[in-house]
Amino acid sequence: MKELVNKWRGDMRIAVMLAAGISLYCFITNALTINASHEDKIFGSYGIFRQLSIALSFPSVVVVRIWEHGAGNVLSNDDLWHFLCLNFLSYTLLFFVCLRLYRWWTGLPNDPLSKRRRCLLLGAVAGAGAVGSGLYFRKDIDTVEVVRQPLPLPNLHPSLQGLKLILMADWHRGPFIGMDYLDRVAQLCNAEKPDIVCIAGDYIYEDSKYFADVNTVLKRLDVSVALLGTLGNHDHWQGGMPVAQAAFASSGLRFLDNRHLYITPQRTVSDEAVPGALCVAGVGDCWSGIVDFQSALQGVPEELPRIMLSHNPDAAERPDAGRWRTDVMLAGHTHGGQVSLPLLGTVLVTTQYGDKYVEGWAQGPHFPVYTNRGIGMTVLPIRCGARPEITVFTLEERKNNV
Repeated sequence: MKELVNKWRGDMRIAVMLAAGISLYCFITNALTINASHEDKIFGSYGIFRQLSIALSFPSVVVVRIWEHGAGNVLSNDDLWHFLCLNFLSYTLLFFVCLRLYRWWTGLPNDPLSKRRRCLLLGAVAGAGAVGSGLYFRKDIDTVEVVRQPLPLPNLHPSLQGLKLILMADWHRGPFIGMDYLDRVAQLCNAEKPDIVCIAGDYIYEDSKYFADVNTVLKRLDVSVALLGTLGNHDHWQGGMPVAQAAFASSGLRFLDNRHLYITPQRTVSDEAVPGALCVAGVGDCWSGIVDFQSALQGVPEELPRIMLSHNPDAAERPDAGRWRTDVMLAGHTHGGQVSLPLLGTVLVTTQYGDKYVEGWAQGPHFPVYTNRGIGMTVLPIRCGARPEITVFTLEERKNNV
């Protein structure tokens, strides 16, 4: 009995040392980079170290998501100690269990036939697990879902009722997203015969050379009234507005970052307000742009209905978001979590407000927000439980114009 206790104590000591090393690495890496820009955290010289620390923090993330689905960012200034403790406890348990299994394994009969069978079984299980996991985590990378929603707006002119507005976001043309896939997305969009198409940013990923490919796809969209968009954080990181405007010049895309325009009752686009028009406005990106509700809505006649386009739904939480009336905000950025697991839901979110704005409708402090799950992927070429989305809104008059 004493020998058994000593063996368990020895294994626990080893597990504690390994868990302490991993936990300290995660803690130090995130403490050093917590105040860095979002771009540096992903692409900077130490970005890979932070990405590794987030991957190593996965056991803690799972615990947090089971315990509190309202959690915001995976790591923040307030919960670094929280995650240090969770990492330490979860890894200690994990390593201890693995060590005990190893002791059991090595204590089995040592004849060659038994060892060969065990190795074959272990290899088969590991191989099947790896293949199964790979297939599962990629099962939704191109299973685009067309989601249809009514979009009620106050004081909507009768001639604009029934207008079809398509919302897309996060194409991320780049290493993971090819032209064939985006061409199919364009075909799905055209099949809906849209009047307005709004694209809420992040057209590319990793390299500005992909802007040219996006321009080619944009020109294939068949839009009867207006093609509108805003920039996302990845677009800013690869040259921003000057580069994007030059690349998209032939596509007819109109950028709405911190500005607005009007859809007239005749279903034409105007820079000037006319009676019965619909105002479509936009704000810049929360991470890398400028969010300016005043510039976006200043001068818009009070009686006109207003749609706000934003790459990041967190813009709805800005202190000045309620100073000018907005009837609805349309956003992207989150990818719906990109990975949503059974029971756990979305494990990693790119919003400061947890599950609130991950996907679909949410009520912000001042107006409702719809978050599109996006088309593409970033960081890893995986997507499951959060299908790519094209949202088709049909405009209608809000009966209760409160």
